[in-house]
Amino acid sequence: MSRVLLLLLALLAPLAGVAGPAPAIAGGTANATVAAAPGDAVQAFHNALLASMKSGKTASCDSRTAQLATAIDQTFDLPFIAQHVLRRHWDGLSEAQRGEFIATFRDLVVSTYAQNFSSYGGEVFTAPVTQDAAAGGAQFSTVTTKLKPTDGDAVTFEYQLHNSGNGWRIVNIIADGVSDLALRTVQYDRAFQDQGFDGLLKQLRDQTAKNKVGC
Repeated sequence: MSRVLLLLLALLAPLAGVAGPAPAIAGGTANATVAAAPGDAVQAFHNALLASMKSGKTASCDSRTAQLATAIDQTFDLPFIAQHVLRRHWDGLSEAQRGEFIATFRDLVVSTYAQNFSSYGGEVFTAPVTQDAAAGGAQFSTVTTKLKPTDGDAVTFEYQLHNSGNGWRIVNIIADGVSDLALRTVQYDRAFQDQGFDGLLKQLRDQTAKNKVGC
């Protein structure tokens, strides 16, 4: 199995042992740098991933995590994503619970990328290509790119972005046809139903702790 595919599978398995089909959901963080175009947000995220990979042998886990956290805050709409992955449970949460979930979810996302993009093997991203014209007041856009390894097959990434009012932000990544947002929605819904809100948070925090150990 190629190294690129291993990275992909790691990113698409935020809760180990839980999976299932779900429809893709399009769906962006309200602070930091503004991306004027959808491709700008994707390129900035790619630059951060490659920098993390290339510095894996010299930079500490904490340093790479902090850099990735900044980039993710600038290119993703994590509050929007968090609300969508808990869609049918969201209205029943208090404001404090919503804030706690967003913060816990952010820690998981950042630690997952820090762990799995910690070494460089010559991979390159192709230039982002905007598939639909993000003009005329459009609120959503799709950008495609490929991650190419030094050998083996490339992985195609389709980014779905939302015009958040503070620039374009990533709200979903579809990797070779598999939607990250769809997987998370099914996984988190199942965990919420089985273990409640506190149980879901514990799972996310446990996974984040494992990521940091492997970082």
